[in-house]
Amino acid sequence: MGIGRREFLQLFGAGIAAARNPAAAIAILDDQYINRRLGIAFEKPNGWVFANVKQMEDVKAGQVLDLDAPELSREIMHSVELPILTISKDGLSADSSRFTPGVTVYLDRMIPKECGDREVVTPIQCVELDVESCATILKRFTVTSDPTSATVSACNAASYEASFIFEHENLEPTPVRMKTLVIDQGTAFYTLRMYDSPYLGEGMAFDFGQFIASVRMV
Repeated sequence: MGIGRREFLQLFGAGIAAARNPAAAIAILDDQYINRRLGIAFEKPNGWVFANVKQMEDVKAGQVLDLDAPELSREIMHSVELPILTISKDGLSADSSRFTPGVTVYLDRMIPKECGDREVVTPIQCVELDVESCATILKRFTVTSDPTSATVSACNAASYEASFIFEHENLEPTPVRMKTLVIDQGTAFYTLRMYDSPYLGEGMAFDFGQFIASVRMV
């Protein structure tokens, strides 16, 4: 799966060598993010920033789900793992005053996995299950582009697009576009969630396709 470690190092070797600590597993040089341990690299939009785990925990805690039972909402929030990586146009914080476009990256090394009475073994199965899950918890969730299979950096993948209303205890309700991409690296599934809100005006749209084109997997 993926482009192969030799090609990966050929593509990003210069960036790794120029990083402040070339021995580290993660190298960030300008807008290039290279993670040699996980075997993923991409180019973030210019000016976007990385979020830390504490910030993501605070943001997650304040999100409002489309559920009538507050206890169930809290249970779901506690059970959802934080992403391994988040980038966003504006810095993320529990005190943020507006929605910001961004990308979250999740890693699941447990494949195949059991989901209820179903075994999920392909990216298309994973995104189909994701659609069902999002439809039960996100406000006014609507699929705008059905799940389709794809190839990303020589890996099997699948994606779909949707819209929903993002609500957070500190923000005004915001209409959001979301593209979810699942990549099968062979030993892991990577789930990339890309989201924006062009309805908020200029500068709040995100070119999902350009970002996906920059992704490289070993």
